Amino acid sequence: MSENCTVQNCYQCLTNVFLNTSIRLNDCENEKRRLEAQVQSEKAVAIQKERELQEQHAKEMIEKDSVIQELESKLVASEEESARKIQELQEQHGEKLSKKDLEIQQLEIKLAVAKKEITDRTQEVQEQLEKMSVTPQSNEPTQFHIDLGKLYMALQEAKKPQEALIAAKDKEIENLIEQHEEKLTAKDQEITNIREQHISKIVARDSEIQRLTEKVKNVDERNENQRKSICHFRQKMLTKDQEVGALKKRVADLEAELGDGRDV
Repeated sequence: MSENCTVQNCYQCLTNVFLNTSIRLNDCENEKRRLEAQVQSEKAVAIQKERELQEQHAKEMIEKDSVIQELESKLVASEEESARKIQELQEQHGEKLSKKDLEIQQLEIKLAVAKKEITDRTQEVQEQLEKMSVTPQSNEPTQFHIDLGKLYMALQEAKKPQEALIAAKDKEIENLIEQHEEKLTAKDQEITNIREQHISKIVARDSEIQRLTEKVKNVDERNENQRKSICHFRQKMLTKDQEVGALKKRVADLEAELGDGRDV
């Protein structure tokens, strides 16, 4: 207080200081309320975003799990279908081979009978020829020679269908074996393709899980940043509270000084 300052002037100075301090206190209170509102807004936004991200993440995880389960079910069904088809082919092939073996056995029996018949007839012809060798021969062919020639031709003709039938059956069996091997090769390739597709799906699923894990990590980092931001605002509010407390104390001191001035 200066030497020229009167009691009236001192009271006016204190009043001005009180008013300025009150204005500053009011500004601090407004700033505090603004910061509190901002913190609440940021907190509400952070909570809402976190809720939305969690809901979205849960929804995506459910959808991905459903897709993965569906793919696994399809893969199991496909593998079962492939195994069933392979078993059917093997059974069909076994049945066909059994039938062909039976046909071959029957043909072998018929062939043996035909060979025996041919052998018997050949032996008969040889016996007839031996008989002819001891009888006088004429220059003209006898009825016996004619019948013998016909018998020989008949034997030759009888052999042709049997040989052709055996060749046809051998060819048919060879074709069946080739077809069966081709089908087995195709099934092996199909199973290989299914396994490769399954591996690709597993890789894609692992990649999707990795992507979702990274997304969750990003959400956690974002939540951590929001938490730090909220902590920062709280620290600013604490500082403002301290400043407001100091101003309130200053106002109280000024009010006390003004009261003392009025008493004088």
